[in-house]
This record gives sequence, C-alpha cells and structure tokens, in this order.
Amino acid sequence: MDYEHFCIVLSGPSGVGKTTISRRLLEMDDNLALSISFTTRKCKAGEIEGLHYFFVDEDKFEYLIASRALLEYTYVYGNYYGTARETLECFFEKGKDVILDIDFEGALNFKRILGPRSLLIYLLPPTLLELKKRLENRMREDEKEISKRFSEFKDEFKYFPLYDYWIINDDLESAVNDISNIINCERMRIKRLVNLPEGFFK
Repeated sequence: MDYEHFCIVLSGPSGVGKTTISRRLLEMDDNLALSISFTTRKCKAGEIEGLHYFFVDEDKFEYLIASRALLEYTYVYGNYYGTARETLECFFEKGKDVILDIDFEGALNFKRILGPRSLLIYLLPPTLLELKKRLENRMREDEKEISKRFSEFKDEFKYFPLYDYWIINDDLESAVNDISNIINCERMRIKRLVNLPEGFFK
C-alpha cells in the first residue's frame, strides 16, 4: 500500500554509534536513503567529502540559505549545518524514506517543519563510562574535546522528551533491529496511508 514517506532522524552524543547504525540500516533496507548534510565545519581526519558531509565555506552556505535551497539549518558551536530541500524531495519521489544523522537542534527543526513526516529517535549509550571509552577508542578527540562532548551531551539531554523513541546502543545488532522494527511499524500507520491498491474492495 502507498504511504507518505518520511524522515528518520537519529540523534545522540558523539560516539554513541549513529553513523554505524545508519549504515547498517541502509544495508538492510532498500527503501531507505541517506541524506548528507552540508556544513561549514572543517573536515576531520577519516571523514570523506560526500560520505560524511558536504564541506562548504560560509559564503556558499549563506548562498544556500538565501536561495532557500535548505529545508532546515542550524548554527552550532561556530559552524553551520543544514539539509538540502531537493535531496529529500528527490528521495521521496523515488519512494524512499530518508535517514539523517543530525544533532538535537536539527532534529527539532525537522519536527517543527515536517511534523508527522519526521520520526525522531534518540540513541543512548549503556552508561556514560562506556560512552567515554568509545570516544577514547576512536582516537579522534583529545581529553579536552572529550570533556567538551560530555558537557554538550548533558546540555542537550533536556530535549530528550521531545523525541518519539529512544534506543540504548548496548549491542549494535539489537539496536539496529529495534530501529528497523520502529521504521516498519511507522510505515504501517494508518495516518501515513495515501491510498488503497486499485480494486482492493472487489
């Protein structure tokens, strides 16, 4: 049955596994597509243009804002982040639901702009100690940066009740399966139904 396609927004602290989970979901589900955000943040070691972000300067980003090319954008800790309107529209037209890995401000923008066409999921670590271990094992941040990440997490956690679902990423496969089940249930919501197949009542 046809349904109105929607965005799955994954948020959570750095190191909780958002990127890994997104990739696994895409491998499992042909009806999912990944939206890559634009950012003015500098590319970090190990990041790839067009895979993790589209890296642009502020002039380019401000042009995207002025031309209304972005569905939503935020300015966080000195950098812009935004989602291209055309990207989502193209995926929806192709019959795809779209998964995004963005922070809480971007997530709340989606909820405000798209309403029921947004599905907000917050990923949590099993413990704060485990989160710290994961950040240290990534070896992408020094101790000062890790402390900053912890502080940011505590600040943003107050927005947790505004999300639709929460998942604890204690076991990767379990977390992926839980989110996959949520997505499939959302696809069957009557409120998303566009029309019944032709001849359904014959």
